[in-house]
Amino acid sequence: AANGASGALLGVAASLAAAMLSGFAGVFLEKAFNRDATSLWELNVHLATLSLPLQALAIFEFDRVAIAERGLFYGYHADTWLVILIQAVGGLLTAVVIKYAGNMLKSFATSLSLISTSLLSMPMLGYRPTPLFWAGLALVCAATTLYAAPTPRSSCCSRRPTRMSPLSQ
Repeated sequence: AANGASGALLGVAASLAAAMLSGFAGVFLEKAFNRDATSLWELNVHLATLSLPLQALAIFEFDRVAIAERGLFYGYHADTWLVILIQAVGGLLTAVVIKYAGNMLKSFATSLSLISTSLLSMPMLGYRPTPLFWAGLALVCAATTLYAAPTPRSSCCSRRPTRMSPLSQ
């Protein structure tokens, strides 16, 4: 039981770290995209260039023998290239959404797409969601509705009370 509790704690800690890093990345990207007149293409190339050394290090560490024997693109088929294309287009669309709509809208769109995928997988793949899934679904729907709702303007609070100066009395 102690191992299960420590595993759950590790899972919660990893989820919180991932959420914080994702939030930081979203804010950083929104700032980078809205900072100056640099085009989305240039910014995407800059961001991709940052990831290349890390990927090259991972390839060298884990796959250098296989690449030396069979080549870098061994095993790539049409469906592999299709997935790469879909990921590239998705990255460009994400950049456009962050630049023109903001990180919050991107986050809501991501949440709604995950929920939609889950709901579609129920009849198609026999997915059976847990009560926790339904609670998360309700929270995401509520948050999206609250975020999209117009800000109410009541007549009592829209005007600041004016204070008369002692000279005008």
